Parts: sequence; C-alpha cells; structure tokens
Amino acid sequence: MYIMLSGHAKICNVSTSGRETILYLVSPGDVIGEVAALDGGDRSADATALEDSEVFVVYRRDILPMLARNPQALMEMVGMLCEKLRLASQIVEDNQRPMRSRLAKGLLRLAKQHGTMRPQGIELDVRITQRDLGNYLALSRESTSRQLSVLGHAGLIVVAGATILINDMNALTEIAEIDDV
Repeated sequence: MYIMLSGHAKICNVSTSGRETILYLVSPGDVIGEVAALDGGDRSADATALEDSEVFVVYRRDILPMLARNPQALMEMVGMLCEKLRLASQIVEDNQRPMRSRLAKGLLRLAKQHGTMRPQGIELDVRITQRDLGNYLALSRESTSRQLSVLGHAGLIVVAGATILINDMNALTEIAEIDDV
C-alpha cells in the first residue's frame, strides 16, 4: 500500500486493445494499493506518476496486524474503500452522459477532489494532459479538446497548458444538470 506524500498520479487500467481508462487521480495524502494490501491478491489497477512524486510504502505484513489491533483504523480503511466505490459508480453513471455534460461533471468532480480556491476561481491542482482528461472521461483527446474550447469561449474555464481554472462553477453545474440523462 502506498501513501502519496507529494506529487500526483493517475490510477488506470489498460484494455487488451491498448485503450487506457483513468479510474481516478491521486494527490498528496491519498492512499493507493490498499485492496491488494488487504486481500493479498493482484493489484486491480496501475498507478503512473504524473510528475515527480514521493510515496510512503506500507507493507501488508505491517498493515494487517495494525488494523487488527486498531478497529478505528480498520473502519477508516473501510470508509475510504466505500468512498472509492461510490466515486467509481458515479464515474460509470456520468460516462453515459452526452459529451458536454460529461466534461462538466468530470471537471466539477476534479474541482471537488483536487481544486484550490484562487481569486479568479477554482484551479485544479492536478495537471493532466487532454489525453489523460479524455481517458478519465471516456472521451477521445479530440473531443475533450473541442469541449474544453467551447467552455473556454463561454468564459467558464481557462486552460493554460495542463492547468485548468474554473471561472464559473454555477454555470458549469447548470451544464452538468441540463444534459442529465
């Protein structure tokens, strides 16, 4: 099991055809690899650093006795797993939406998980490429680029390289809700 100390990483699966699906993004303080640490099975996804990162490694042989002695820590771990399952369920549901709504929902989700309030709006702390954002939203890079451009021209977001600043959370929320399926 790994605890992110610094940097960001993407947790993803790659299909046999080579298509990458990003399940979620992790920031400092997030835990990854807990499923394999708990059940001793194979890992369920790959982790790839998006920038220089530092992790703290906790081995299964160390974590299991500690959890057995500390029920509160065990409940925290269960809660964390439930939150990740809830997030995965939301992503599956959101990926059934039209592109514009899917992008809006995804940006709102990233803002909640990885956003920092700035005077101009909410800046996403995790810097990802348009390809990675598309893989997170089950969109092609080209579709992601077009949809980001539409939101940018509407003044809702500003994209500068791999940085996204959300200027208008209310309008983005309306777009996510209007296209509800």
